[in-house]
Amino acid sequence: MHDHAQVGMRPGSAFLAYRRATHTIRQHIKWVASRFGVEVMTRRGLQDLERGRCAAVDEYLRLLAKIRGTDLPESKDRIDLLSRLRGAGVGEGAHLVACLVSVTRLPGDICEFGVGSGATSALLANELRGTGKVLWLYDTFAGLPAPTAEDELIDDVDQLGSMAAYQGRMSHAQAEVLDRLRNIGVSSEAFRIVTGLFDETIADERLPEQVCFAYVDFDFYAPIRAALEKLLPRMSPKGIIVVDDYGYFSNGAQKAVDQFLSAYPGLFEIEVPNYCHDKFAILRHVGR
Repeated sequence: MHDHAQVGMRPGSAFLAYRRATHTIRQHIKWVASRFGVEVMTRRGLQDLERGRCAAVDEYLRLLAKIRGTDLPESKDRIDLLSRLRGAGVGEGAHLVACLVSVTRLPGDICEFGVGSGATSALLANELRGTGKVLWLYDTFAGLPAPTAEDELIDDVDQLGSMAAYQGRMSHAQAEVLDRLRNIGVSSEAFRIVTGLFDETIADERLPEQVCFAYVDFDFYAPIRAALEKLLPRMSPKGIIVVDDYGYFSNGAQKAVDQFLSAYPGLFEIEVPNYCHDKFAILRHVGR
């Protein structure tokens, strides 16, 4: 047993000295790292940063819902799913949530055309808990199809040099989507996955009879236009379609939307939120 009196140290002084030394070492490590442009954070610092980020996401969504007159039900997973989106940003994700919640009382199921990794699929599925609605998910799970002449590269996001070079890119396994849905407790009865290239010949039994909300993220002109045409007779009055990449990546997305609206004048109102970093269009069925 050590005699603290003999070594000139009171009980607890060793621990305080250890903490001071540890703090000094951490500060020195941070200073050295900063000289190389690297920021070092403690676990607590990272946790505080994450809490602050989630709080900002929550405030943004609540403000958006208030402005749009949408009452958001409580959801324990919503903010975590929103803050961890891939592909779509928080701005677009918040609009997806607000738009979806605003139409869940309308008749019809929900569709997502272009699933990717399933991050937005999980976000949508989470909002459908208790509604009895089915989430229909469409994807090739083999990456992007070949572009057509209607597609012109306007944002070379992966620096590939041409539109044709994107064929097969952005591929995710179906198992990744299933894992995301299972991780938040979504039952297999709450969704359906339709695998394959979406085009104008897709059979009616592979589509819901009625749709109140759809998210179209097919990137290229042909599948986007085909999805819009298939949705048209199935949309509930006042239903909503959100189309990703409007004016971004391939101009085929905007061309498909604009031509669709011109072909069916007066059926939809379009909103393009120009205050968001994400590029997307919101089509609202006018219900006439």
